[in-house]
Amino acid sequence: MQCATTAARSLLWTVSYPLAAAGSERSGASLGVVLGLLNGVWAGTVLLGPLAAGLAADRLSAQAVFGLTAAACLAMLAITVLVAGPIRRPARPCHQVSGPNGSSS
Repeated sequence: MQCATTAARSLLWTVSYPLAAAGSERSGASLGVVLGLLNGVWAGTVLLGPLAAGLAADRLSAQAVFGLTAAACLAMLAITVLVAGPIRRPARPCHQVSGPNGSSS
């Protein structure tokens, strides 16, 4: 299972750290604090996720555990969308590109 999930984890980590760095710049928090919080979230999910899954699988049926997992994912998506709010992108000035003879294209 570790080998099967390596590609998904590497993509997730490759995307999340630059996003956290950009978020630290926008929020005014230091990069160290933001990356420390991100590492704390990773550690919590790595430690608590398998324990919670094992406990749930021991007490409930596989279908119930699957349903709870899907519900938790949807709940986290909804919370993320609410917390993130609208995406604001900085305005970029439009520059005209000139051709080889100096004419605009």
